[in-house]
Amino acid sequence: MRVLRSDWSGGSDTRACSGENHHGTIQRDHYGIEKMAIHWASDIQLPGLLFVPKTSNGQRYLHLHGEGKHVDASKGGPIEELVLRGGTVLAVDLRGIGETKTTDRDVMISYLLGKSLVGMRSEDVLIAARVLSEWKKQINLPKCI
Repeated sequence: MRVLRSDWSGGSDTRACSGENHHGTIQRDHYGIEKMAIHWASDIQLPGLLFVPKTSNGQRYLHLHGEGKHVDASKGGPIEELVLRGGTVLAVDLRGIGETKTTDRDVMISYLLGKSLVGMRSEDVLIAARVLSEWKKQINLPKCI
């Protein structure tokens, strides 16, 4: 698993993979899928899948789905369509969606903190977009050993 650390002021920094966090890379015919987590604000972790074509056209896409990143990640799905055309796609689960889904805990926590869940998810989108925009154009898969 690639672990990225990001903050509002300094940008993204790729950190080394640790054994217990390594979920690896899935290799498909014309692209690879890297399992990753984006960490920010010291306690927020967004699970993601980075789809990297063997030959990139330089385009990047941030893919969000209300039920989770897994919904469109299968072979023949909409993400694969973008990757086969040469696009790099980052699919993430925002807080309270997909792998991060809990009952109504996130809504209650945001209420108790005086924050909007929509606002918190908007922050997640901005961070994920920033990580994707700073990603190098070509990645030699697999990255984590």
